[in-house]
Order: sequence, then structure tokens, then C-alpha cells
Amino acid sequence: MCLLAAQFKRLRDGDRFWYENPGTFTPAQLTQLKQTSLTRVMCDNGDNITRIQRDVFRVAELPHGYGSCDDIPQIDLRMWQDCCEDCRTKGQFNALSYHFRGRRSAEHSYKEDDPANSIPENSSAEGTTETVVNVTLTSKTSTEPSTNDFQEFVSDMQKTITSLRKQIKRLETRLSKTDCTDSEGRERTDAERWKKDSCTTCECRDAQVTCFVESCPPVECKRPVKLKGTCCPFCLDHADVGKQQEADFNDN
Repeated sequence: MCLLAAQFKRLRDGDRFWYENPGTFTPAQLTQLKQTSLTRVMCDNGDNITRIQRDVFRVAELPHGYGSCDDIPQIDLRMWQDCCEDCRTKGQFNALSYHFRGRRSAEHSYKEDDPANSIPENSSAEGTTETVVNVTLTSKTSTEPSTNDFQEFVSDMQKTITSLRKQIKRLETRLSKTDCTDSEGRERTDAERWKKDSCTTCECRDAQVTCFVESCPPVECKRPVKLKGTCCPFCLDHADVGKQQEADFNDN
């Protein structure tokens, strides 16, 4: 998220390739950033996406234009393990780190507004020293984590865990269901094939619908004929044209 925010800010400033500046990233980190792609992001965050085109900005043809998500390079976060603030979690990228901060005063938004920071003019040097020491101690105490902060953190974590459990349960339920639903809302069993129209054939496989569109070869005649229920037009002889016109007239 921080990298995305920095990228948009640099784009506004006209510095598109800011990440290539010396000292911004190490060569290993820069290599990882350059090999990541929107295709990898969709594989990692999509709804059970296992096969995808390498360039998601172009329409690919099934099935040769699609490849496995396992073949798409992904970023290696180990190149950033030296950036961890806590050495105990180095290399553990699923570890949660939480930084406590002191709760600010509800009465004084700014430090200079607090009467405790003001020094009386008629006070002695000794009184001045004591006042400064007291203010320093108060400031140190206010920055220490309070029990309420920890309780709020635990409560937020419990809500997050509960939400993740519900999402996992819904996903498991969906994966256990092998049937499909076509574009018209009809239920299709696994491995069932059907024609969506004269040129499109669909198949249900592992709860996913995959459709194949038939490509028609070019015709050499000036007036090609397309029969009812067929996808591609074709050429007829003159005798066959008369029979076809008669058949079409009888059907009407």
C-alpha cells in the first residue's frame, strides 16, 4: 500500500521511474518489483483463479492463450527481511506487529495549550526545574501503552478472525459444489456440455463454466448460405440454392 501511494505521488510529480534511482531499492529488491505484474495480483487475490492469460490487458483465446498461475512470477518478500523492526520476526511475513501509542488528551489538542507546560514568571529557578521535570515525566507516562489500547487491539483481532472464518467457510462450501449455473440460470452438472448458441459450446468443469466459440473459415462465393442451427455460412451450387429457397418457403 505504501509503494502504491508513493507511485501515484511520483506520477503526479512526473517522476515515473523513481524506483530506479540509486539508493531507493537494492538490486535484488528492484528485480522483484520489476517481475511482478497485474496477472500475479489477480492470481493471488481473485476468486479461485487458476488459469489466466499472461497479459490481462489483451483478450486471449481458449485454451492456448491461458496458462497456469503457478507459472506467473511472484514477488519474493525475503528481499525485504532486513527492513523488519523486530529481528525475531525476520523472515516471518505473516507475523503481526502492533505499535502502541499513548492516547492524546481530549481537552488540549496542542501541547502548548496545556497549563502544565506554562511556567509562572515569578517562580524561582528551583521551581522552574521541578516543573520541567514533572512535565517530562507526564509526557513519558502518556506515551506508554494503556490497558484500553491493548483491549481494543484484541477486540479488533477477534473481529478480523471471525470474519476470516466466515469467508473460509463460504469458500469451502462453494468449492465443494461441483455443479454450474449457465447464463440463463439453469443448473448444469459437472462435465456437462451444451450449446449456448449455434457458434458457442459451453462445458461445466469443477464448478466453472468454460465456453468455446467456433471460428468460421472464409467463403469464396458471393452469396454464402447459412442454414438454421449452423454456425458458419457455406457455398451452394445453383441447383442446391433452389432447393434451399423452397425449403425455407415451406418452413415459413
